[in-house]
Amino acid sequence: MIKKIEIQKETNADCTVYAIIDKKIPSFLTKENYPLLESFDYKEGKAIQILLNGKLVYCLSMKNTNESLRKSVASFYKRIKHDVKTLSFDLESFQNKGEVLSEALYMASYEFNQYTAVKQEPTVVFKGANQNLETSYILGKNINEARYYGDEAPNVLNSE
Repeated sequence: MIKKIEIQKETNADCTVYAIIDKKIPSFLTKENYPLLESFDYKEGKAIQILLNGKLVYCLSMKNTNESLRKSVASFYKRIKHDVKTLSFDLESFQNKGEVLSEALYMASYEFNQYTAVKQEPTVVFKGANQNLETSYILGKNINEARYYGDEAPNVLNSE
């Protein structure tokens, strides 16, 4: 599970994620420079991988709703979480919905791995404006704890 999400002005992450909301491409990407964007399928939850100045960049397609953001980010995070060490999300491209984004990440990071080897989770950083993420941290942590108790064997929880 993700320990805590940090907010930084600039990051040095292995991978940065930008949002494509309602087919609006981030301004630094142009279809002339990246012809793959012409044929990209803009369905909700689809991602395109681009190498930009030697750094790995993902552009994640979604609709302009909180639920679409949660679904898209959660499915993307589950696919990529064991492939990178540091993952940065650009809050400006996600329309500064840091609380919804962090909620989705905390809940998507849950795995019941009590009896297996634990794989390293990436460090997650939000690049951009300073936002209060304490509520989403508490919510995600408690939901994941309830999931843990639901997944644990009954004889371990009540071992009389």
